[in-house]
Amino acid sequence: VGRGVGGGMEGPRKRVTRTEAALEDGKHTSPPEGAKAFVRLRGWIAETGEALDPGEEEEVRQVMLNDEEEELPGVRMALEGVRPGQVVQLEFEPKAKLRRRKKSPPPDTPLPPKVIYEVELLDWEDPDHAKPRGVMFFEERIKAAEERKDRGNNSYKKKNWRDACTHYDIGLSYLPPEYVMQVEGDHLDQVNQVRIPLLVNLSACKMQTEDWNGVILDTTEALVTGGENSKALYRRAFAR
Repeated sequence: VGRGVGGGMEGPRKRVTRTEAALEDGKHTSPPEGAKAFVRLRGWIAETGEALDPGEEEEVRQVMLNDEEEELPGVRMALEGVRPGQVVQLEFEPKAKLRRRKKSPPPDTPLPPKVIYEVELLDWEDPDHAKPRGVMFFEERIKAAEERKDRGNNSYKKKNWRDACTHYDIGLSYLPPEYVMQVEGDHLDQVNQVRIPLLVNLSACKMQTEDWNGVILDTTEALVTGGENSKALYRRAFAR
């Protein structure tokens, strides 16, 4: 991508950088228009390597691949022709700004830094069943999270730790902390009945992959949310 005119950012330049193992029980083709994609997004400044969203690199995000305004600009384009398990890199180049001649030219404005994003496609849902998370009813969120928990449990039994972690992470993406803060009473109890097992099971997967920091984070959240939990206590103590 060359430099352009008009100010802002060029872009983006896209390339598949690597291919991870796709979900054993997931989709194995590129998502069509209207599908819901589950992705991990990592971004950093090219020159310094500074993370754009520190602490959120492992968060699973849900992206609707339709013509509506994008929550994560550029991601829909990034996923065109990409299969689950593939990682795409997007490079956003700054572009020079064309200035009109004036008697006293304004001082030069520094260009924004070059930014790089990595988008990992984990899985996707068919357009006929895909629904934006923001308009899902409470019961639909609970059901979707439980289904992912069950799929994660099946993968765990097969000792497929990576698949199990991914399913648990996708399940948690239906019940993120900002959503939990909005529910109360019986609804909060129902959320915790699904969310805490997801966190505890996720910590079990991360023990198998020796992601000790992840174990501590997940078990701590489970304990803070639901109180005493023997499995969470043991795994957090072991990870420390």
